[in-house]
Amino acid sequence: MKPHGEFKIKIVGRVVEVKVIGTWNEDTAKEYVEVFKTVAAKLNISPWGVLIDTTEWELGTPETEKIIAGFIIWCMENNQRYESTIIGESELKKYQSNRYYQHLDTDVIDQRFFISIKEAIEWFSNIGLYKV
Repeated sequence: MKPHGEFKIKIVGRVVEVKVIGTWNEDTAKEYVEVFKTVAAKLNISPWGVLIDTTEWELGTPETEKIIAGFIIWCMENNQRYESTIIGESELKKYQSNRYYQHLDTDVIDQRFFISIKEAIEWFSNIGLYKV
């Protein structure tokens, strides 16, 4: 199977910025995890955060949930402590995002949901992680 959906990843300050696009399948989730780990490895010596923009995401197949849940464990073990997810007005995106965390000890990551990217950047700036 070939990847369906896409993503963009960059680092700003101590935040990994991610934009997810389209409907994800298992192959896209695996590729995302591989690329993300390479990028985020530079940050793991002290706490860092992730800003996930889901405004163009059309959710993922059921197979992606296990991959992403396992990946979140790696993030926690590698010092991720903050996450902001931009969901726009979509409660469905919030629901699926929460499903990735449902069987994990999520007290390690301060996870928040925002309507706009501006709100998420402001939160990261206030805690000293986001520097343009």
